[in-house]
Order: sequence, then structure tokens, then C-alpha cells
Amino acid sequence: MYFEVLNTISWWPAFFAAVNIFFVYYFTQVVQRPRLISADGPLKEFLRYNVHTISEKYWPTFWCLGGAAQMLIANAIRQLVLPKINYRREILKLKDGGELALHWLEAGCSENAPCIILIPGLIGEPQTDYVRSLATIANKAGLRVVLCNYRGLGGVTLKTPRFYTLNCYEDLAEAIRHVHEKLPKDCKLGCVALSLGTFMLGAYLAQEEEASKYLTAAMMISPPCDIKFGVINLEKPYFNKIFNHSMMREVLKLFKHYSILRKSNIDVDLVLTSKTLGAFINNLLVKSSLFASLEECYEDAKLHNKLGNITIPLLCLCAADDIFQPIQALPLEIVEKSSNVAMVLSEYGGHIGFLEGWWPFRREQYMERLFVEYFTKVLFDENGSFQRLKEQLNKTN
Repeated sequence: MYFEVLNTISWWPAFFAAVNIFFVYYFTQVVQRPRLISADGPLKEFLRYNVHTISEKYWPTFWCLGGAAQMLIANAIRQLVLPKINYRREILKLKDGGELALHWLEAGCSENAPCIILIPGLIGEPQTDYVRSLATIANKAGLRVVLCNYRGLGGVTLKTPRFYTLNCYEDLAEAIRHVHEKLPKDCKLGCVALSLGTFMLGAYLAQEEEASKYLTAAMMISPPCDIKFGVINLEKPYFNKIFNHSMMREVLKLFKHYSILRKSNIDVDLVLTSKTLGAFINNLLVKSSLFASLEECYEDAKLHNKLGNITIPLLCLCAADDIFQPIQALPLEIVEKSSNVAMVLSEYGGHIGFLEGWWPFRREQYMERLFVEYFTKVLFDENGSFQRLKEQLNKTN
């Protein structure tokens, strides 16, 4: 009886035809190898022949295509399947009297295990979904992980009237120097930053002379290379705008507790009226006279201006459908001419999403697989090929 009813429905064949058309489109247009963008040279060759994830096809989860869906569902799945991490917390006292928390994960690591410093996005903390995801898979591969929190986050109160400001990297420089000193001699150190955390890492790599002394290699995941473009894109209807407002509500929940900021030139009451990321940046950095204009602020933070000054190997993972930084905002031409910077660019993946397969409830997705393979190859460097690569790059820089 059931099948007889179904057979009488005229749209049933159309439904199957639509499904077939979708999967033909999926297999022929969606499933592709991500582009590896970099200047021809030792870094590109090393990545092509050693980091095999790059040469594989990326199979985005077919039932959540699109940047918004990838970002939201990836967040929900990671929160669901990943257990909480038991870190060892260390309080790092900074030169100006401020403090930040370093969360160490080194269970099961050998004495000389390499280390990765992880810089989260704007409000990322130790149990944030993507932090747990990357820290877990790196530790499983035998790598130490240190999460470098921002001031006022990670269980530490804001001790001085200073808040996160885009590409101000002095705190990161102190943290990297401290971690390097705590590690055993000759222990290699890498650094990965996500989302807005990439501004701080980009500024450090481009402007800090000690960067090549301490770091072996670095990685950026979903970097908003052009913050101005990203802010404009986030204010488009409908989902982008909803996400923008939702993100700012979470930021302001934290910000309103930082009463010590009233001792600075920051107009806290004005900042608390911010409804969008653009308004928050303007109220925090421009109206408080940290920058002369919003345009100057955006230009100062732009990664396009820094990539040419980076002297250690840097790998970026980006998606063309990232709602915060779509392909039009990416510095593809600059990266194509760079010997020290490479970009893996997928058509799908969203912002810190990169779900793959029809059932993406396992812990390792494309982002995690690329991240851990890259750092195990460059930090363990069992055959010395990465060290030879760096020597070649040093001769050309």
C-alpha cells in the first residue's frame, strides 16, 4: 500500500532526478584538489612531495555545502564529539605588569618532543571547539601544544588597561620567547594562528627580528587578510549580518567585565554600544585615538603588506567561500610570488570549517589532517629535508 501511494505521486521521479543531478554536480564540480599557491622553489616542492594531504581531493560534506553551513556545523560537531582537555596552566607575567595564561598539553610527549604555540581567534579560549580539535590531534601525534591566550581570557583577569588590538604582537613575542626558554635545548618550535589571531602572528613574523631564531615554521588557518573587506562582507544580509551581531554579543559579554579599561583612553561605554565588528574596531581603536582613522587601522592590519617580509616558512589554509574572507580578498598574486609563503586554497570549507565526508563526526577533518601532517613533517623532520629547505631559503632571502 505504501509503495502504491508513492508511485502515484507525480513529483517522485523529479525528486530522484534532482538528487542524481546534484550528485553529478558534486562529483564533477565540488570534489577537487585544493590549489597550492606559492612561487616555484624549495617550499612549494617540499609541500607537494611531503604533505600528501595537499595532493588529495577534498570531499566537502555534501549536506552542508556553503561557507555559513560549514562554519556552524563544524562548530557544533566539534563541541559534540571532542572531550574537554585537561591542560597545565601557567601564568606568564609580562613586562608592563600584565598577565596572560599559557595552557600546556604535553601528555605522552617525549622529553625532546617539538612544540606548537596555538593562537586562537578573537574570543577563543582553552575549551573552544577548534582549539580542542587542533590541540588533541597534535598531542596524539606526539607534539607538545601551548595555547597562548589573550589578556583577560583563559581564566586570567585583566591586570592592566590594555586590550587585544589587531596586530599588536608584543605579548606574543614575550610568550614565544618564554616558551622557547622553557623547552629542552634544540627542541623545535612552530606556531599556528586562526582567524583574527593571524593578525598578531603576521605582524610578529614580518616585524620581529627574533622570529626566525625561535620559530621553525608557522601556519595560518582562515586568515582574514583584508580586515576591511571582511568587515564589509560580514554586514551583508542575511546570515552574515546575524553572525556578525551574534559574535559581537559574545565579545561584549567579556568586554563589559574589564572595568580596569576605564583607566585608559578607551571609551568603554561607547565600545559597549557596538553592534558589529566594524563598529567595535572603530570604537575601540579609532575613537580611543589609537589610530587616526578607520582606514589607517585597516591598512595597518592588512596581511597583504606583511607577507613579503616573512622569512620563515608559512603555510596558509583558506576557503574561497569563507564568509569572513572570500576569495576576492585573498592576496593570491602576492603569495604566487613568495618563496616563503604558501597557500592551500579550497573552493569550500567556510571559516574554520573544512568538514569532509558524508559523516563528519570523526575527530580529524581536512583542517586537522593538513595541520598535523604539516607540523609533524617540518618539526620532526626525520630525513632533514626541511632543514635543507630552510638553508636554501636563507640563501635567497
